Amino acid sequence: MKNINVLLAVALACGATVFGAQKKPMVANTPIEIRCSVAPVQSTDGVLVAQGGRGYGYAVYVQNAVACFSVRIKNKLTTIKSLTPAPAAPFELVAVLAEGGMMSLKIDEVEVAVGSAGSLIPTQPGMGLSVGKDTSSPVGTYELPFAYPGKVSELFINGEAYAVPAARPTAFYTPKQDMDGLKKAVIKAGLPNVLMIGDSISIGYTPPVIDLLKDVANVQRVKTNCGDTQSGMRNLKRWLGTTPWDIIHFNWGLHDLCYRHPDSRVYGNRDKVNGTIAVPLEQYEQNLEKLVLQLEKTGAKLIWASTTVVPEGEAGRFPEDVIKYNAAAERIMQKHDVAIDDLYALTATFPPAFFSCPGDVHYTAEGYQELARQVANSIKAELN
Repeated sequence: MKNINVLLAVALACGATVFGAQKKPMVANTPIEIRCSVAPVQSTDGVLVAQGGRGYGYAVYVQNAVACFSVRIKNKLTTIKSLTPAPAAPFELVAVLAEGGMMSLKIDEVEVAVGSAGSLIPTQPGMGLSVGKDTSSPVGTYELPFAYPGKVSELFINGEAYAVPAARPTAFYTPKQDMDGLKKAVIKAGLPNVLMIGDSISIGYTPPVIDLLKDVANVQRVKTNCGDTQSGMRNLKRWLGTTPWDIIHFNWGLHDLCYRHPDSRVYGNRDKVNGTIAVPLEQYEQNLEKLVLQLEKTGAKLIWASTTVVPEGEAGRFPEDVIKYNAAAERIMQKHDVAIDDLYALTATFPPAFFSCPGDVHYTAEGYQELARQVANSIKAELN
């Protein structure tokens, strides 16, 4: 029971819809028909529906832009794939495992793939049903959680409807007074290009960094709160765009280590008593290294900004967690020879007057100015 509870906690932390035993489709020795509506956004890859794991189970997903249907029987994997990319517009998908193990996949009533698993699934999968991610054990050749950034709805398995709760908001909280950091910067020809990636703390110190480096570099930042590493995994390619970046100053962390609960009335649904952590430490470390590998491909000099202090009394975060997450990040940066801008050490020296209010991770104008000075100096050091 303890292991089941741990798996459930991880699944809920990842934001997936996980159905308990009472809603687990019974699929042993029976044909399976999965029907759902799919609304893609941004990137197209991810799990739509999955049940089971490496031993027995099935999964319907999009990988490398094509629709896939996988079946596991006694650890043997059989996958059928569409020959053309999945639609960029909303579509209807039907996956069938029929008598004798015949598999078929349809998109908008057009058959796009067929194959054979050899038989029906002879044993009821031990893992439950997940929608929008695979949170148990991978059925296909993807890595968990392989979250789908779009929306899955109108799910039917063998004619039974499975209600899919509305997805939680994907926007990450940014204080109103910090929103100026998202305004478009003035670009001067001949200056090196610097990209800032980060959360609302980064948004807050971006304007003074731009001012401090106005004759040194074109400082720009992603035009959104970049949130946690899961958001980075989905969006980094788009955020990088086509600009030839000379330096990328980046951070993920505060949103990864945040505990949230849908019933919490604190902004961002923060609740470290009843909530679940957004991205567990092990997953954070895996995500962050993948993001660093992607950033390295740009050829830019990289600067990692350590995650800033979590003050006592913060509603959704534990002060000691930021130390653990920063330690994991430091291991990755040392491995990849990435410069570190230690904003944690700086903010650990801040007086209470530099914080926007007690128990809040955000800062006053004075606090952001201090952060900006150190950030600007770290960028100038890499430009020299």
